[in-house]
Amino acid sequence: MNTKDYKFVGVGLAGVAKRSAHYKFEEYREHYHLTQYSDLQLLEDLVYREYLADEFKKKIVKAETKYKKEEKEYTAPKYLVDTMNTNQDKIIELKNKLGMFSDKNNKDGYDYIQKLKEKFSIWLKENQDRYFVCPHCSKNILLKMKSEYWEAQKHPFYESKILGNKKLWQLCQEGRLTKEEVAEILQCSPTYIDWLSKKIYNPKASDASNRENNG
Repeated sequence: MNTKDYKFVGVGLAGVAKRSAHYKFEEYREHYHLTQYSDLQLLEDLVYREYLADEFKKKIVKAETKYKKEEKEYTAPKYLVDTMNTNQDKIIELKNKLGMFSDKNNKDGYDYIQKLKEKFSIWLKENQDRYFVCPHCSKNILLKMKSEYWEAQKHPFYESKILGNKKLWQLCQEGRLTKEEVAEILQCSPTYIDWLSKKIYNPKASDASNRENNG
C-alpha cells in the first residue's frame, strides 16, 4: 500500500478536536518520517490518547476552579488519576514503538538501524542540492534548496561540462593553494589539475612549451 495516500481517520473524534488531532498527526508523520502503514495506525492511536490526556487535565482544572470559588480544597478523584496514569503509560508505550525516544538499549539493533536508514533516506530526498544541464546554454546548473522553493544558479565546480573552477586554479597558480588541496576540494587527482592547466586554463602556454621542447 502506498502510505503517501494514507488518510487520517480520527475515530472517536469530531469537530475541532478532530481537526486538531489531524494537524498533530501530520506534524508527527513529517517530523519522524513515519512510512509504515502499521506505524501510521499507531500514530492515530497516539494522537487520540493525547487528546484524552488534555481532556482529563481540563476536567481537573474545571473542578479546581469551581472548588476555589466555593473556597473548598479540591483533590482529584482516584479513578480519574488512575485513568490519567494508565493513559499516559499507553502514550509512552506508543511513542516508544514509533521510535520517538532515543533508544540506546534497543535489543534488536539491526531493525533499529534499518529504520534509521529508511528515515534518513526520506530526509535525504527532501533536503539535497541537485544539478542539471541547461537545455539552452548547455551549462551545468546547481539547484540549492530553500525552505519554500528551489534556487537555480550556475554550478560552481564546472567549466562548461568539465569539472573545474577557475578561481581555485588561480589560487593554485599564485601559490595560495597547492595542487593537492585543489584536487581535494574538487575530489579528483592532482594529475587532473595538471590536465586542466594544460587543456582548459592555459592551453597556449602548454602549446608554446611543447614547441620549444620539439624545436
